[in-house]
Amino acid sequence: VPMRRRFSVVAVLVLLAVVGVLSMGCSDDGDDGSVAAPSLSDPSATGRELATEFMTILVERDEEALEGFLAEGFVIQRADGSTATRSEYLAAPIQVSAFELGEEVLGVQDGDVLVVRWAVKANEATEEGTFAEDEAARLSTFAWRDGTWKMVSHANFNVRPQ
Repeated sequence: VPMRRRFSVVAVLVLLAVVGVLSMGCSDDGDDGSVAAPSLSDPSATGRELATEFMTILVERDEEALEGFLAEGFVIQRADGSTATRSEYLAAPIQVSAFELGEEVLGVQDGDVLVVRWAVKANEATEEGTFAEDEAARLSTFAWRDGTWKMVSHANFNVRPQ
């Protein structure tokens, strides 16, 4: 009987050790201690929410919200070939007076990255001029940072009228 008891105690200890090691590998925390991105049941719905939030921030000209929405490594690529880094974009964001998202929004999640293809019809202007008001495609990439989705990159396929 003592041998059987010893075996049972050892088996329980080994099982607890294995469970402990496995739970460390399956933690909800990222390597940096932050909470892992949620596994989205509907990435497209989240993409629609994020696109709407972005455009609303621009309409409201909310500089603080825009600063919080954009990731540190943010880059924008425009249809005319111009680009801007986060600091350049924050210094001169596009002016939006009204917008209407297109019907189709496609969101695809890969771990802590969410890529969103969407379209918007908007009244937009920069210091260089206004953009066409036709519905134009957009492509945005978000990364899960500090418990929220941050826009890392954005491609705007709207062109200025000739």
